[in-house]
Amino acid sequence: MNYASSSAPSPQVEDKVVKMETELATHKEQMNSLLAYIATRSDVPEYVAAMTRGLVSSLNTFCYSINMYILL
Repeated sequence: MNYASSSAPSPQVEDKVVKMETELATHKEQMNSLLAYIATRSDVPEYVAAMTRGLVSSLNTFCYSINMYILL
């Protein structure tokens, strides 16, 4: 019997991580596009445009944090 354990993730886990990273990147891109569109609209009050710019910044920070967590 082989009782040695490996710290390397299984292929299934690696596939799930790659899928999560891809989905996260796709959602980030879609959200950034939507928020950028809202921020440029002339019929949107300035405070809403300012909030969308803040959301873009927060979203980018969140996605970076998730990517760092996944890589660890």
